[in-house]
Amino acid sequence: MITIGLPGSGKTTAARAWVAAARRTRVRVNRDDLCHMLHEWWTGWPEHEEPTGETLEAAIRVLLASGKDVICDDHNLRPEAWQLHAALAKEAGVRLQVWDLTGVPVKDCIARDQYRGQRGGHRVGATRIRAMRRAFTRAGGMTSVRSTLNCPVVVPEPQRPGPVTTCLLPLPEAERRKGDRQP
Repeated sequence: MITIGLPGSGKTTAARAWVAAARRTRVRVNRDDLCHMLHEWWTGWPEHEEPTGETLEAAIRVLLASGKDVICDDHNLRPEAWQLHAALAKEAGVRLQVWDLTGVPVKDCIARDQYRGQRGGHRVGATRIRAMRRAFTRAGGMTSVRSTLNCPVVVPEPQRPGPVTTCLLPLPEAERRKGDRQP
């Protein structure tokens, strides 16, 4: 399975939930995670992209050969990406399925991307997200994906983060003395 969607559309969240439902048989692979593993941080440098891509392909081949159900939760917005995955699936004798997350509004993707950056994750930025949307639309969008791949396309259930909990703690004594704040 592959996901197709903008950064912040919920690809990784949905993929992690899918894997969690059957950890023994399902695995998730992701180009950015591999880049971090191989190079300690995401760089975008061409000399890092090639070995990262080769590692991704090799991992998918090995996992499929071992009988695992694999999801690649990259954005996969470029035709070369989904064509590669179609070729890998065909080579392994399995059927490719596409998870379409392109319906998530751009403004929501931008907000989630910003939130991820605030939490210390890699932030793509609003300008780049909008440019990715335009490029995908110009390339034919999901109509092009469907006609090229001729495989099942599903829209996964939106994954919601867990419940938000609040924990109130008293201020240290030194902080309380600075003003009239109460614990």
